[in-house]
Amino acid sequence: MSTSLAKDVTAHATHRPDAAALLFGSAGERVVTYAELVETADRVAAELADRYPDPRRPLALQAAKSPMTFATVLACLRQGRPLLLAATELGR
Repeated sequence: MSTSLAKDVTAHATHRPDAAALLFGSAGERVVTYAELVETADRVAAELADRYPDPRRPLALQAAKSPMTFATVLACLRQGRPLLLAATELGR
């Protein structure tokens, strides 16, 4: 699994931590900065490491688009952990 995107996001958080990384809501009223995204990804990564110590073990999640979902993807990319992310809208 490529870590290039994860490295780019982390580097951006170092150089421009207050820059908008994600805009959420119908009018983009929820702004998540690069620093917030990386901090959340770090917390998710720690939790994943505690629950699933083998980073080669694939992780499957059903999740809606949200800052937490993006942070989870980033955490998995940084760990090299395989991730299957299914949309909550599937099966409806």
